Amino acid sequence: MADAPKLHRVLPSHGPLAGGVTIRVEGENLASVERLLLAGRPVRIDGASDREITFELPRGKQAGLVDLTLEHQGRATTRPRAFSYDASQNLKIRSVSPRRGPSGTELTVVAEGAVPESRVSVGGARPLSVSMSDDGALLVMVPHAEPGRLVDIEVENPDGQRAVAVRAFRYE
Repeated sequence: MADAPKLHRVLPSHGPLAGGVTIRVEGENLASVERLLLAGRPVRIDGASDREITFELPRGKQAGLVDLTLEHQGRATTRPRAFSYDASQNLKIRSVSPRRGPSGTELTVVAEGAVPESRVSVGGARPLSVSMSDDGALLVMVPHAEPGRLVDIEVENPDGQRAVAVRAFRYE
């Protein structure tokens, strides 16, 4: 039976809420880690040696400190508050497509700093549905409205940040 893994430090110890950066865990007996959890969610390990594990930071659910857990032979080693997701900075809508369509059209809204819990409005109305694609774009099903109406698309994060794409979609 291999020795239990020991976690010394996480580098960097903080990162963007959007994820996508490489994180390195330093310690001992890390090659035997079977599963890594961040904020209680499994993370794919990209590389592991006795002294280091690397993984790509997944998108976070909210800003703040989270636990990191290493699982080995049915046992868990947890470092509370080992990593901090930074608050999204400068929420910004990069694109909205398509730019026109009927009620029920699915929009792809690329919003830098958006999170799965972001709220979206279309011309001030709640969309029929909102989800986040694997690449981080918001998929928005536009609600019913009269043809010819030109509307703003607004995204709001749980931390209160808002971004608006003015006159971004026309109902046909």
